Amino acid sequence: MKKTIKPALTKLKLIPNNPGIYIMKNLDKKIIYIGKAKNLKNRLSSYFNNSKKDIKTNRLVDNINDFDFIVTKTEKEAFILENNLIKKHKPFFNIELKDNKTYPYIKINDYSEFPVVYKTRDLKKSGKYFGPFTDIKKLNYYLIIIEKYFNIKKCYKTKFSKNHRPCLYYHIGQCNAPCEYIKTDSKYTKKEYENFKSKYTETINQIIDFLNGNYKELVIKLENLMQKYSVIQDYEKAKDTRDLINAVKDLQTSQNVSYTNNEDDFDVISYYESDMYFIFTILKYRQGQLIEKINYDLYKEKLYYENILEDFIFIYYDNNSYPVNKIILPDKIPNKVVLENIFNTKFKIKVNIIKGTKLNEKKLLELAYHNSKLSFFELKKNLERKNVLIELKEFLHLKKLPLKIESFDIANITDKFIVAGMVSFFQGKKDKTNYRKFNIKSTNIQNDFISIEEAVFRRYKRLINEKKELPDLIMIDGGKGQLSSAIKSLTKLGLKHFPIISIAKKEEEIFVPKQKNPLKINIYSNMMKLLIEIRDETHRWTNSFHVNKRDKAMITPILSTIKGISEDKINKLFIKYKTLNNIKKLQYEDLKDFKISKKVFDKLIELLNTI
Repeated sequence: MKKTIKPALTKLKLIPNNPGIYIMKNLDKKIIYIGKAKNLKNRLSSYFNNSKKDIKTNRLVDNINDFDFIVTKTEKEAFILENNLIKKHKPFFNIELKDNKTYPYIKINDYSEFPVVYKTRDLKKSGKYFGPFTDIKKLNYYLIIIEKYFNIKKCYKTKFSKNHRPCLYYHIGQCNAPCEYIKTDSKYTKKEYENFKSKYTETINQIIDFLNGNYKELVIKLENLMQKYSVIQDYEKAKDTRDLINAVKDLQTSQNVSYTNNEDDFDVISYYESDMYFIFTILKYRQGQLIEKINYDLYKEKLYYENILEDFIFIYYDNNSYPVNKIILPDKIPNKVVLENIFNTKFKIKVNIIKGTKLNEKKLLELAYHNSKLSFFELKKNLERKNVLIELKEFLHLKKLPLKIESFDIANITDKFIVAGMVSFFQGKKDKTNYRKFNIKSTNIQNDFISIEEAVFRRYKRLINEKKELPDLIMIDGGKGQLSSAIKSLTKLGLKHFPIISIAKKEEEIFVPKQKNPLKINIYSNMMKLLIEIRDETHRWTNSFHVNKRDKAMITPILSTIKGISEDKINKLFIKYKTLNNIKKLQYEDLKDFKISKKVFDKLIELLNTI
């Protein structure tokens, strides 16, 4: 039978030798790949000639039925057009940095004369963006410092009536009330308005320095400002400025990871290649200090990659608009000059793309590569965890993947110090921010069934009332009795058929609702190892709470015999330092806020060491 000639082959003789982009389509006329070329004829012919091709090229060619092309005047135009079309059509075989869209940014919204600063995931053309932040805690810390020390507007209003009054933020010293200057019938003169606006603009510039990691320059500016406040005896503002300086210095110290004396702004990019993935790491250095690390995982099965490094950096910087002087790479890239030209235009500064050959540059590249490799092993672990969750879903006949699992346990000594603990696992890992403790109130005797019933009821009644997301699976430490007690509470809450299991300690048996006998499961399977890990962590968490409560109850009367230490102070000590052992390790300087004399402190430690 004669082989059908693809429409693509009949077009080859029509292709010019110009630069441009080409658009590959499958049998359904769906765009599957968009590429660029310095010479369209040479590039497209290479796909369909009889030369030996690697696996990735063969996979792409097998799916090509037709193509279109667009001629451009220059390679630079081809780069930009290719990227715009990739964004629009999202072809299957092209790189798409999906993770980038999920990470939040800090945005300075400059649509008005008095900009505001806030967190966002929505990238638009207007405004200045800083990020993306893979470390949410770090982003929140930045925002806390900005909110506390930079007295800028919090609201998005641009017009205010003459009857408007400054909000609460103004009264607590976290906003300098631009609304008073721009409201209808403002009492301020034009000169006063201009002076205020100038100071506001200076504050925004300080925030930009702060977010860019230019801590040294910012600290110098703030120290000069603090000195001015001291001279005019405005000691309150001087103190606030000093506190901001200390906060910035603390942040600078925590990020002071530097392998170079260079104080320029630059990025270091390297990658690790496995059988299935490219793992890219970007190390962002500002003034010679490492301020951010970002990882991207690219699945090879979904990619056609000719110049993976070049394609990656172009797409990354097209989506991340912040200035950088230099980009250090492990390899040379074919279109270095073209990319530099595009970036120079985008950032309005001279951007140099170099292969790292100096000793310091090689060390930085080794660090980036090492981070990529570690990221791959973390990715591999996450995939293994996901596979275990898939097994668990199928084994328990769950409707959805048990990404979030919450587990309960009870601890007591006879009829005293009865407590419950709950731990949370998300995607197979500990989610400690969602751990919870319960002082049991419904019984004053040892009764695990009543205790479990109360803890489960209180947990999910609260989640329902607050309209928060429920877990995918509930786990109870115990046998059929504890499981039945938990189901009673779920039924009261309208969650009669909610996914729940219990795990008994002795035989490591799994019990499920409406089934008399435990489920048969390989105790050495990865699925069972996960369930045992969750159960043991629940037991540890609950017991530690129980021990702390017992210690506090037993020790409070003894410590109360020391003059100068009230029961209220003892409670505060346990709230802050959690355990008796932690309190024993304290130094006198640690207790300044408790207003305890050195003499009383020495008696306290002496007494604690006898217990």
